[in-house]
Amino acid sequence: MNPQVQEIVNAVLYEGYILYPYRASSIKNQRERFTFGRVYPKWYSQAQGGLEPCVMQTECLVESEEGAAIDVSVRFLQPSWREIGTVDGPISLKAGASRPAFTQLPELRVGETVYQTWQEAIEREVTLPPFEMRNGEPMNTSSQRCFEFQFGAMESWEPIQAEQAQPAGIVVRSS
Repeated sequence: MNPQVQEIVNAVLYEGYILYPYRASSIKNQRERFTFGRVYPKWYSQAQGGLEPCVMQTECLVESEEGAAIDVSVRFLQPSWREIGTVDGPISLKAGASRPAFTQLPELRVGETVYQTWQEAIEREVTLPPFEMRNGEPMNTSSQRCFEFQFGAMESWEPIQAEQAQPAGIVVRSS
């Protein structure tokens, strides 16, 4: 992709996330959060009576020359939950280690740094196979295509280090 176009895409992708930081302490976030273009899991949408969208559709009109192809990629921010807490024992970062037991806190101060339980975002991208065009129509398929994708659940944790040997707390991220 053209680097200048990529800059515009990044600006649009991160506009709400960066310009309106989602901190628990922000007055605007004391009420229900709202994001544009959000899509929820199907089970959640159904539980809400279909009020929240679980599907996104994009339509494009393309004029092309013989043998042209269209490259499509979809980028979005997936909400991720960040929990801050204290732990009583050691924290193992080895692969396959179980999550340490911790007591969740709204915030934890370590020196001058304040860690808060809140939401973050994970940048996601889905790249589709090229759409080859012939006489303005996609080749070998109908003009409608549906691509399903999913990202599995994830969890990670990291210690919050202080000056002493034992961690002062833990950051647990899950999506």
